[in-house]
Amino acid sequence: MGDAEYALADQATLIHRFILRLGLTNLTIVGNSFGGGVALLTALSLEDEEPDRLRALVLIDSVAYPQRLPTFMKLLRTPVLGRLGLALLPSQFLARHVLELAYHDDSEITQATVEAYAEPLKTYDGRHAVLETAKRIIPPDLEELTARYATLEVPTLLVWGRQDELVPLWVGRRLHRALPNSRLVVVEDSGHLPHEEKPAEVAGAMLSFFKQTQEDRSSAAEASLGSSSRAPRTRLHDSAAGTSAPDHTSRRSATRCNRHLAEAALGA
Repeated sequence: MGDAEYALADQATLIHRFILRLGLTNLTIVGNSFGGGVALLTALSLEDEEPDRLRALVLIDSVAYPQRLPTFMKLLRTPVLGRLGLALLPSQFLARHVLELAYHDDSEITQATVEAYAEPLKTYDGRHAVLETAKRIIPPDLEELTARYATLEVPTLLVWGRQDELVPLWVGRRLHRALPNSRLVVVEDSGHLPHEEKPAEVAGAMLSFFKQTQEDRSSAAEASLGSSSRAPRTRLHDSAAGTSAPDHTSRRSATRCNRHLAEAALGA
């Protein structure tokens, strides 16, 4: 990619080419925030060309629709001011500021987390990538893209922090209504990064989703052997994680697991 290729579509194209080059199949793509938008576009392109490669999709507090940009993103998109701010302000100060917006419980933000998020901002290339991504974060064809969500048949898990202030829950609810084969899990007491704030709940929801997806595939395979007609696909239900009260009446409880299993499932 060139220095200007930081848009959602650019990143999705890069991943699509990577998948084809390595001949990857039976894929589950997982993405959070901007990465969720990249995962969503990648899934759309795969479903158009080679749908059999994609097994499932997991979107965690993903960008998907037009929405109000947070103040720090507006500043990054401002000519001169954005570049000046990244160059002059300490990287750990910037990282902590963004993390405090992303986390529901600021006490969960460790110094190690701040340092990990700050590390890319210490280099020119890292700051350049942040600025260019901010400039291109809104796709020019967003309306056309959102109209295609209804065509995405791949089983999809949507995980959302109820207290997300960066990509609010209404985005997840709207995306759930648009995707015909999706499940929405709402994680209580969590913001934009539920996989960091509530890793056990998120890992449990993912494992439950993977188990159901496998069962559905097995049932469909058995039905196809016994009948020439395809088994109808059923819509996955909503559920809420970390609470006894359902977010919708059709609630499937998310499986809870210990932190070790959560970290293993999430690749931490």
